[in-house]
Amino acid sequence: VRRIRLARNVVMAIGYYDHPVLIGVPGEDLPHVQHFYGEPHPHYRQRVVIVGGGNSAAESALEMFRAGAHVTLVHRAPALKSTIKYWVRPDIENRIKEGSVAARFGHIVKEIRPTSIVLAPCDCDRGFEVNGADEELPADAVYLLTGYRADAELLRHAGVTLNERKAPDYNSETF
Repeated sequence: VRRIRLARNVVMAIGYYDHPVLIGVPGEDLPHVQHFYGEPHPHYRQRVVIVGGGNSAAESALEMFRAGAHVTLVHRAPALKSTIKYWVRPDIENRIKEGSVAARFGHIVKEIRPTSIVLAPCDCDRGFEVNGADEELPADAVYLLTGYRADAELLRHAGVTLNERKAPDYNSETF
């Protein structure tokens, strides 16, 4: 049954965590690779590699470290993102500085294997691989916390125009 509703405003809550940003490397579909973080305790005494440099990566690294995991944080940039919450930043930076959480800045994932992950050095400004030795790290679990994309199909069906980033075009008259 089709019904028409009149409204001054409409909010479309389409979700945002439905589609993780895939990094497109061999092994990304292995069973020990996750795109969503939930619980640190299953990783007690495990070697966990977390890929990402934002809030999700920093917070999960801290939680897993405190739950007894051996954590390595991998990020393609030379440092963590500037958008990390102000109360999380000093904690993760201090854990990295003291060596409680290992970090590989300026590296990209080249391949994920059943018991390890292969990293390659990269040009941090441009995000592509540069000459240098690959590094293979042992990994019982890998978390690819590299962001998410919203499913904009409902917006498209409702007639909303999307820009090249698949975000709604802003109209100053209708907002």
